[in-house]
Amino acid sequence: RALATAHDLYGRILLENSSFEKAVQQFRRAIRADDSFGSAYVNLGHVLRMLGNFDASVETLYTGLGLGSMEDLERGRAWKELAKTYTQSNALTNANTAYREAYTLTPTDPSLLAPYVTTLVWLGDNAKAQEVMQKAVREGAYGDPL
Repeated sequence: RALATAHDLYGRILLENSSFEKAVQQFRRAIRADDSFGSAYVNLGHVLRMLGNFDASVETLYTGLGLGSMEDLERGRAWKELAKTYTQSNALTNANTAYREAYTLTPTDPSLLAPYVTTLVWLGDNAKAQEVMQKAVREGAYGDPL
């Protein structure tokens, strides 16, 4: 796992420096070093989405999710990344499903709430959007602003 972690971390650095193709190479090396390393699949899916390769992003993320080795937080990241990919490719029903999965796994992630509710509104499910927002407010998903 140490080698996979090293490649994954190096890939993240390259990604932060906008060296997308080199980041792809590092994430793929991480997966070759340990094909059960979920973080590398999520990061590879992310950079593939950034490159506009939506089909490869979706395939990579589902492969990672299929491993069963991810903790809930990592699974939430994978679903969130899938949702972003689907949104960018205008597959709004799939995006909404992915946001719902991510929100179920990581309900305290404030970066999920707005896009999840937005996809509900885009799909015409205003009642569900209102229900989700009421629950978020009731449970303090955004924390106390004061």
